[in-house]
Formats: sequence, structure tokens, C-alpha cells
Amino acid sequence: MGKHSHRAIVILGVLVFCGASLQAVSIEDLYDSLKANQGKIRDLKMKMVISVKISGEEGIPPQSVNQTVVQYVKKPNLFKQSVIGGLLKTEQQMMMDGEYIYISNPAGGEPIKQRIPEEQRGKNPYDLMPELPDYQKANSKVIGCEGDICTVEFQQPLEGSPVPEEVAEQFGKSVVTINKAQGVVIGMEQYDKDGYIVMRMTIENQLVNAVWMPKKMVIELNVSGYTNYTVVDFEVVRVNTGISDAEFRIE
Repeated sequence: MGKHSHRAIVILGVLVFCGASLQAVSIEDLYDSLKANQGKIRDLKMKMVISVKISGEEGIPPQSVNQTVVQYVKKPNLFKQSVIGGLLKTEQQMMMDGEYIYISNPAGGEPIKQRIPEEQRGKNPYDLMPELPDYQKANSKVIGCEGDICTVEFQQPLEGSPVPEEVAEQFGKSVVTINKAQGVVIGMEQYDKDGYIVMRMTIENQLVNAVWMPKKMVIELNVSGYTNYTVVDFEVVRVNTGISDAEFRIE
């Protein structure tokens, strides 16, 4: 066998190996990785400290808003959220049990009770991974992957999307970065129809009881001359610790 033939065989072997290892990743593959990570959660408690800084037109002083959000989740359908601070500087509570939503009454007394729409009953609002709608499949593509880090592009407006057309037409594409091995989103950029970035989000994640969860989230918005810089610190994240049903009540 000549040296050129040997070299050709080596190159062919490399190409075959690369072809096997660089097998195309589909949007369904990435979506399944997100669902697999979320699916490990049976119950969850999170405490988030949110800091928002808003600046706008010249001469208008920047504003800062701080609030603390505490969430309890228990599958299949228990959810409770308390918000402390914010513009009203008060505490507000909301709870869902799969059939009704309960909201703390600012006037005191019994909480406000509302029936959950039929199509949403029995579901947990923390279930962020419902089935991927067909309109998203049709308008998205995987741009590429470097190791486990993959980038997905969603084109706007999305035909068939529930977003009103007049709203969707204001936006261009969204670019989402996903860690496929961990099953988490680590970044997102939203562009307007002229190709300018109007929103950038980065997420730092942490492993909590075998589930990848957010640790810190930074969101930058720049729309119509106003800048919104939000930092979310997840100070407490507890997963699958056996939360009692007694936690799910309006106090």
C-alpha cells in the first residue's frame, strides 16, 4: 500500500469519526434535555432577591426597585409565591392548587379566590416545559454547538404564535444558548426588526440535589430609549426536600 493510499485511509477515518461525533443536534434534542432536567423536580423552594435599575431620558433620575420573591412548588399542581417589597413596599401572596388561584386581600380578611381557566387546570405554573408548539418548531433552527453548548435561533414573527401580530412584528430574531448536558438555558438575546439587540439575558446555574437550577440571572433591556438592568440572585434553592402541603396556604 502506498503512502498516499495510507494517508487517504487515515483522512477517511478522521472524517467518519468526526461525522459520528458531530451528529446534528435538533431543536427537539435540546428541548428534551430541558424537559429531562425539569422533570427531576418533585418539590422546590426558592428565595430570589431582585434588583432593578431603570434609566431613561436625560434629566429624569434613575429609579431602583428591590424585592424578594419566595416560591414553593409541589407537583403535580401546588404553587405558592410571596412577593415582598417592590413599588408598593408590601407583601403580596398568591397560591394555586390546580383548580383555583388565591390572592391575598390587600384589605385583609379572606383571600380573593378565582377559578383557573379549564385548559390550565391541574397544571403547575412552574412547569416551564410543556410540549413544544408546532409554530416554534417551524420557526427555529439550531445554529451550531461547541461541545455541550448549543445556540438556537427563533425567527419572529412566529406564524401561528399566540403573540398578537402587531406585537410580534416589532421584534426580529431571538437567539437562545443552551447547555445540552445540563439541560438549562444559559443565555438569550432578543433583536428588534432592524437587527439591534433589545434584550440580553445571562444565567449562571448550580447543581442542587442532582438538578441544575439557576444561581444568578442578569437581564438587560434597552427599549425606546429606556434601559432596564435587572439582577436576580437565587439566595435559597432547595429541591426535593419533601415540602409539606401545609406550606401552601395564604397567611
